[in-house]
Parts: sequence; structure tokens; C-alpha cells
Amino acid sequence: MCDGSSARAVCVSSVARRGVSAAVVIWLAVAASGCQQDRRYEPNYDSTRTGREVVAVYIGARSCGPCQEKPLKQAVERMKVLLAEQAESRGLPFSIIGVATDESVKDGLAFLAECGEFDEISVGRAWHNSLFAQHVWGVDGRYGVLPQVIVFEHDVSEGAPGLKLGAARYLARHSGAKAIPAWVEKGAQLEGWYGARN
Repeated sequence: MCDGSSARAVCVSSVARRGVSAAVVIWLAVAASGCQQDRRYEPNYDSTRTGREVVAVYIGARSCGPCQEKPLKQAVERMKVLLAEQAESRGLPFSIIGVATDESVKDGLAFLAECGEFDEISVGRAWHNSLFAQHVWGVDGRYGVLPQVIVFEHDVSEGAPGLKLGAARYLARHSGAKAIPAWVEKGAQLEGWYGARN
């Protein structure tokens, strides 16, 4: 096991007692520390909350070759955690929506199932997908590419007869199987908050 510092100490010391070389012991310690970085996003949506919230939208498809790359999928999972932490640091709730623009709902569900947990999903209808139309075609058609990550914040308030969702204020938008992991590697900073350019 390697899910904590005490476990690492046990792993390393037990191996050392068996006379394994120092190099192997060091390698095991590094590998063990890496296990802690494999945090996965866990949905924690509260349907009763109101106020400002941060929402990320990951758009991809099973029919998109670059969307299948393992480094991208790993980056998307890490991104969820990083964005949730940034929102939490400002006292804001966070949620992640998965969008698959496959024509087939079955293919889209299979694709998103390989991309970790989401709070909400939207699948099917290719480029006519409602969330894709809202956050891509409805903003600027130049962004019509896959894979893509969009992050926005909006206000949620009680209205009649239910909840009222305010206009989206876009905080970040990144596309491409290379650009998204590069952005995540830098901490997935939200340019709309920090004014940074990645």
C-alpha cells in the first residue's frame, strides 16, 4: 500500500531489511509518493444551493481520435480536482459537466464512462448537442473543435417557479489534446480570475 507517508515508511523500511539496494528503495519511495497525486474527483452536488457557482464543461467524443489519448484523459481527471480546489478556496461550489458530441448516445455514454466522474452529462446529437450549441456555437463558432474545456461561473437564485440561472461569465477555454494537458500542468488556472495567459 502507498496511500500515506506512514505507509511509504513501512514499504521502504521493509524492503531495506531484505537487503534490496538503496536505488530500489528510493524508487519505491518516489512511486509511493506518486500514489497520493492520483486523487480523483468525487461529485458532491448540492441541489439546494444558491449563489455563485463554478462550472466546468469537458467536451469530447468517442469518434474523436485525439480525445482517446491517455495523457488527455489523465489531465482531465486532474483538472477536475484542481478546479474544485480553486473554487473551494473562494468559498464557491463546483461542478463538472461531461459532453459527448457523438451521434450515438450509446457511443457518447461509453466515451464519458472512460473519463471519470461527472456531476451531469449531455450526450448525442453531434454538433447539435444542446450544451455544445449553448457554450460553443452560442458564444463564438471559432471554438467548434474537440476536445475542449470551458469553465464559467454564474449565479443561481430562487425564482418562479424554480431556480433561475444567471448568464455565464467565462473564466477559461482551452482546446486540443496537447493544449489542455499543458494548461492543467500549469495548475489549470482560471484566466478570468487571475488574468493569466497560458
